[in-house]
Amino acid sequence: MWGTRGGVVYTGDYLYIEHKGATRYTVPTGTKSNFDIATRRKVADFVTAIGDGERPVVPDEAVHVTALTEAAYMAAAEERTVDVQRLVSEAKQA
Repeated sequence: MWGTRGGVVYTGDYLYIEHKGATRYTVPTGTKSNFDIATRRKVADFVTAIGDGERPVVPDEAVHVTALTEAAYMAAAEERTVDVQRLVSEAKQA
């Protein structure tokens, strides 16, 4: 995913963060990405939240994560840059 000042690439093993014309940072993720494990964790967090009322993610953070995810899909499908902040603003107005 690329923005006007840099980008982020996730390969499953590493997260690469680049600033245009500057440094590229490499961050190991620690474990390989696995859809089944991620799904189990999400379901477990959901069940925990129902059981004790604790929220693993605050709603405002969830809006930002969802907007970022939607922007990535939109950008790939439409082959254009998508303004994540605009999506956040639209979601908060809805």
